Parts: sequence; C-alpha cells; structure tokens
Amino acid sequence: MIHANVSVEHFITLSCYFNPGCVVHNVFMVETNDAERRRELLERFMNQRGMNVKRWAEQAGVSPNTLYNFLNGRSERLEHDTYKKLAKAGGVPVFVLDGSTDIVRIDAMIRIKGAVQAGVWAESSEWDDAEGYAVNAPIPAEYEGAAYGVVVRGTSMNKVYPEGSIAIVVSIHDLVRDVRNGDRVLVRRTRLDGMIETTVKELIAGADGKLWLWPRSSDPRWQQPIEYDGRYAGDIESVQVCGVVLCAIIPEPNFV
Repeated sequence: MIHANVSVEHFITLSCYFNPGCVVHNVFMVETNDAERRRELLERFMNQRGMNVKRWAEQAGVSPNTLYNFLNGRSERLEHDTYKKLAKAGGVPVFVLDGSTDIVRIDAMIRIKGAVQAGVWAESSEWDDAEGYAVNAPIPAEYEGAAYGVVVRGTSMNKVYPEGSIAIVVSIHDLVRDVRNGDRVLVRRTRLDGMIETTVKELIAGADGKLWLWPRSSDPRWQQPIEYDGRYAGDIESVQVCGVVLCAIIPEPNFV
C-alpha cells in the first residue's frame, strides 16, 4: 500500500500506458519487435539504471543465464512471463522493455471479491468465498492472475462508475509502475475502532504538491476530497491507497 508520506515526485506519467477506469470494447494483441531491437532496449535500460544482468535477473526471479543468452544472441526471444518479472523488478511497464507500442491485453477471468461504498463502515469489504463470482475482462497481460474485481455501490463515484459497476483492480504491490496523477484508486480508511471504509477515488496532485483523493459525484453529499497527507481528523486512524483501477464493467441503466 502507498501511505500519505509519499511525495508528488513519485507520481510519474508514462504516456499511452492505460487509461484508468476505461471501458474497453476491442481487445487486440500487438506484433512483437525483432530480437535485436529488444536487446537494445534491455541494454539501454540497464545502462540508464546502472544495473547488471545477474542482480536484475535474481531480483526478478529469473535465471541469469536466460537473460545472458538472449542479450548475447544465443536465444532469439524471451517469454512474456520473463518480461513481466523483469518489468516488475525494474519498476516499469512491460512495454518499456519489449518495445511494444500498445498494451498487450488479454481476456482474463477476474474474481469479484467484494463491494466498496463511501460512508459504509465494516470489518471487511471482502465477501465470503460463497458470495464471490467471476467475470471476463480485458486487462493488461502483466496483471494476469493478480487483478481482481469489486462492485462499486453508492453515488460517490457515479459520474464515472454508476451503481453496480465492477472496477477491475490491481494491488499496489503488483503494480509494475508508480502510481500516477489521475489514477483512479482503491482507498481504505480505518477508524480507531478498527472499522474500515473502502471506496474508489481519483488521485490528483495539486500544483502545490498536495495529494487529494477526489470523489466524482453528482450527489451533494460527496463533493469534498480527502487530503492525502498523513494527518487525519476525528476518529480516522489511517488512509491508504491499496490498489489502482485497470478498467471497469459498467452496466446499462435498464439492467442494474
């Protein structure tokens, strides 16, 4: 999870990565670049970061020989799973390393784990296993097996996610890039009595460097942002950003 003592400098923009909260209608795969071009990208990345093959591979849980053999031309490709691991260890999206110009999306089975709603406090936002169900959703390939879904209830984000929308989320721990300005994020507020409120908000970095968690609502009750600064009023013990929205499934009004 990201806590409020992060600085605005940690929020970087990686153009054309993904549009958080978007509804995706068409799923496509991109053609791979040639092996030599990918070797150049990997070598440039290591040079820029001052990394060496052995240390990077070990941090990623990849055999150093696999990376050595590709960079030396003894093999002609790296598996996508290898790129995913290297990207996660390097703190960048996969396309930075493999040169793909678009996000590789896959049609994945996503487990719906619970519901989120502003103003509702509970011991947990997650459902029992018997209540959960699965849906298919197009997600960036690097999040296969890590993404999960939550049902968005209430009106605090109804300009973006109407009642009954399903937000597909990836945990901060599984995110392969930094959180950035404008991301729609899963926010968990904890009270001193241990009760939890889980909501979706939009993370905005102000010109003064302050971070705000904004509702996007037509409801007069939900017009004020939460300042994300580590200082909490009243009985609030902590505020944590614990996930980022990858995409959403939005129901038609007549079928909610």
